[in-house]
Amino acid sequence: MIKFANNFDMNLRLAFGYTSLIGYYSGKVISYNTRSTRCSRCEHGHTKSDHDCRKNFDGSARAMEPDMSVDLVTNNKLLKEENVIISVLIGDDDSSAIAAVRQEASHEVEKWSDTNHAKKNLTSRLYKLSLSAKVVNYFGQLFVRVLNHHKGNVEDTAEALKNIVPHAYGTHDKCKEWLKCHEKDNNFIYKDLPKKTTFN
Repeated sequence: MIKFANNFDMNLRLAFGYTSLIGYYSGKVISYNTRSTRCSRCEHGHTKSDHDCRKNFDGSARAMEPDMSVDLVTNNKLLKEENVIISVLIGDDDSSAIAAVRQEASHEVEKWSDTNHAKKNLTSRLYKLSLSAKVVNYFGQLFVRVLNHHKGNVEDTAEALKNIVPHAYGTHDKCKEWLKCHEKDNNFIYKDLPKKTTFN
């Protein structure tokens, strides 16, 4: 078995949904599928035998994502032919999709958040603390910069994430060179924070 991580891209509209598996390392589309609760030809009186009917789903739009997820990850003919299993899904934080996949899969499937959804979760929680939009944006941007700068190095990423708050309060002893706060000593300007200075 070959194990690899995949980005999971989903787009849902009221009557139509599509999803795709994208290789984490290759960036290439591995597989995709669609669901539709309607067919315009059928709705205009045509019989199914005289056209390629696109209606293939009777559930709700919300139920499309778990259904397509299971189809792509556990019932995928292409993956089965190549003896490939999906061990990690990277995507949004919809719990119904990963729950459905785990229920149907014969192996363990991990779920990772992509950077955009991880940032969104962080900033949503910061807004609940009644922080200003400028402060929330500052922490959100720094969070993404840390993830991008330390990509592929779990230990460095963890240390840098723990250092975000001390950095914002003017403590730079654990700051890495890419933050450029050591060059300016006490004159470091926080251009994205209110008053362009630390929280102290």
